Amino acid sequence: MLLAALTFTWYVLVKRFNKKNPENRLRSAGLVPSEFLDTDEGQQWITFKACRNVYIFFSVGLPIAAGACFLFSGFVLTPFIVIGVLGVGQYLVYWLTIRKLNKYNWR
Repeated sequence: MLLAALTFTWYVLVKRFNKKNPENRLRSAGLVPSEFLDTDEGQQWITFKACRNVYIFFSVGLPIAAGACFLFSGFVLTPFIVIGVLGVGQYLVYWLTIRKLNKYNWR
């Protein structure tokens, strides 16, 4: 039920954005995430730096996650918690990098 509600909300928000911004339309379903709005070379550079930081995060986070799953294998929810932490961490690293670089470019 929660997944259906989130999917519907995503669909409505994309439709609303596309109506307000017809020149920068988003696809509601696609292989390229909507975060990659590479409109010019500067934005492509910012996206590159953010993705690089996420890659570095995973190069450290995945071995730690594997170790946590091994150490706490007695708990059934450990893999789900680890995957959730990795997912939240990925978005935090990405968005904090984007935010930092966008502030840097505007000053």
